Amino acid sequence: MTIGYLGPAGTFTERAFKKFCSLNKLPEEGVQASSIWDLFELFNQKKCDIIIVPIENSIEGSVSTTMDLISSTESIYIQQEIVLPIKHCLFGKKKMALSEIESVVSHPQALSQCQHYLRQNLSKAQAIPATSTAHAAELLDENESIIGSKELGSLYNLELLAEGINDQKNNQTRFVAIGRTSTEPTGNDKTSIIISSIKDKPGGLVDMLTAFAKRNINLTRIESRPTRNVLGEYLFYIDCEGHEKDPLVMEALTEIKKEASYFKKLGSYKKDTTHA
Repeated sequence: MTIGYLGPAGTFTERAFKKFCSLNKLPEEGVQASSIWDLFELFNQKKCDIIIVPIENSIEGSVSTTMDLISSTESIYIQQEIVLPIKHCLFGKKKMALSEIESVVSHPQALSQCQHYLRQNLSKAQAIPATSTAHAAELLDENESIIGSKELGSLYNLELLAEGINDQKNNQTRFVAIGRTSTEPTGNDKTSIIISSIKDKPGGLVDMLTAFAKRNINLTRIESRPTRNVLGEYLFYIDCEGHEKDPLVMEALTEIKKEASYFKKLGSYKKDTTHA
């Protein structure tokens, strides 16, 4: 089995990859890609059987690139979720005062998750986005700093300047393992779908969501994304508790499919409770 994840070494996605391997008793042998786009390209070319991608952060919300590529990619199934606590640290190539730092480099999500700290402590430093925290570490200059995990600092022999700088201490990122086959019920599952209501039908979305409510099925996430076809048209990404093979979930999905102008089932998969 070939598993793809965002590299190079030291990214949070690599941590998610290692956790996935540990949970499934797999060897930590994977293929690194430099972007989410590249991961999906490897998947589409069948150079990877599974890819690990970030899909949602507790502070910044959904990862739009992942959501859009999930929508446009055929024959995919979410097979598992992996949730990681995210603790950001500030590093430099040398010990220095915060006032000496001219720029802060990191992935855009990391910069956003630490923006209050940056405004308070590094307001004069330029924020520079990078494709990954690990890639930024490889290119770090003398008076630059970087935001990343504690493992990143050890890997690249960086000096720790500040620890736990994320604005919200209960910061978590949800990753998903995407493959080509569905998974069997475990008794502790989620199901994900993408739908769109019929155009110009008042209350269309509410009617579809009622299929869950009247069966007492809990929704854990609902979010809209533009279809990118026409302004004002949206796709709705929905996660619900339960497996698609559970009788009530199956009934709800069948009812929704009849009402939706677009319906895509992303699969059912085991919830990650190991972070709680």
